[in-house]
Parts: sequence; C-alpha cells; structure tokens
Amino acid sequence: CVLACDRPHGGQAVQIFLPDGPLALLPLPDPHQRALIWSLPHSRARALAEIEDDVFMHELARATQGHAGTLAPDGPRGLQKLVLALAENYVDERLCLLGDAAHIIHPLAGQGFNLALRDAAQLADTLFDAQALGLAFDGPHVLADYQALRRADGGAMAATTHILAEIFSGPQSRFTAPLARLGLALTGRMARANQGLAARFRAQANGGTAALPRLMRGHRF
Repeated sequence: CVLACDRPHGGQAVQIFLPDGPLALLPLPDPHQRALIWSLPHSRARALAEIEDDVFMHELARATQGHAGTLAPDGPRGLQKLVLALAENYVDERLCLLGDAAHIIHPLAGQGFNLALRDAAQLADTLFDAQALGLAFDGPHVLADYQALRRADGGAMAATTHILAEIFSGPQSRFTAPLARLGLALTGRMARANQGLAARFRAQANGGTAALPRLMRGHRF
C-alpha cells in the first residue's frame, strides 16, 4: 500500500528484516510518500489488511521503530500472494518473455525490477546484433543467447533473494540473522574504505561483473 510519511524520504529505500518476514519502504515520486511491501504469513497479512487504520499504524510503527518517521496509510491496503516462478523457456516461435512474464521472485531489495531492465537491455542487444548480421528476428537460434544469459541471471537472483529472506526472517533467523548482520556491517565498512570494492558491489547489483548490455553502458542504438 501507499504510505504518507511526515518527513521527506530523500529517494532512500528502507529494508527491515523481521521474524515474520522482511518489510520494505520504497520511495515514490512524492517526497512524502512511500510504498510498503511487507512479506508475512498469509493469516497475519490478511489481519493487517483488514484492521482499522489506527491499529494498522500502531503495528507499522512497532515494526519500523521510527526508521522512516511517522507513517500513515494513504490509500487502500492490498494482498498479493508470494510465488517463485521461472519460465522453463524464455523464447519460442515469434515469442520472447521478459520481466515478470519470465521470472517472479521474492520482492526483497526490489531486484525483480532490475532483472526486467536487464532483460529489456539484453533483448535490445540481441536484436541489434541480428539486424547487423541481416538475420530475421524470429530466425533459428537468434534468441538463444538471450535465453541463456537471462535465464541464468534470473535463476541466480531468485536463489539469492530466497536465501536472504530465509537467513534474516526464516525459522532459523534467530541464529543466522545476527551473523548475517555482522557480515553485512563488515562488508559495508570494507566498501566505504575501498572504492574499487564498492564499484564491484555496484556492478554485481546491476547484473554481475560480466559485460553489461549496451543500453546499460550508455549506448544508444
């Protein structure tokens, strides 16, 4: 749902790992609005979707601990079942899947959107190369590289987000979460002290250390 916040978000996203599941507060174009994505067991999610606004605000404040200021619902609350789905084939005759049509992953860290952008950029790369070689876009094997690259990336990200959710909010999180938080804190300190390492982390978030598609390197077709 959309939340109104009493202080501007400054374009910053907030991710909070709770025992029941991760909670994300994502910045919207209005500096005083955030999108709430709260992953919870079904019964708990339904209860929070149906309770009165003041009770919901109390539960939200308890969960966020003031990390994003005072928050209040600014629209209807909705439920969306979490599923993990990866298409077996991304391409077929006169058909190419990308975005959520090709992969549905845990909303942790908003990586589904990043995957969709990389899908689009890789497809543009593939079609550009085919055109340069005089090949028909629907010709045999033209989209084979697209499928191989994008399915590997989608599968790796699906596994990563699922594992992170389990580490921080799964049944064993009381044991694994403190160790993971320590690891993330140390990694953050190392990245701040080493710009080369920080650049590698950013590259990984953008799709790995392999060569990015042309569009993601500023190329214009």
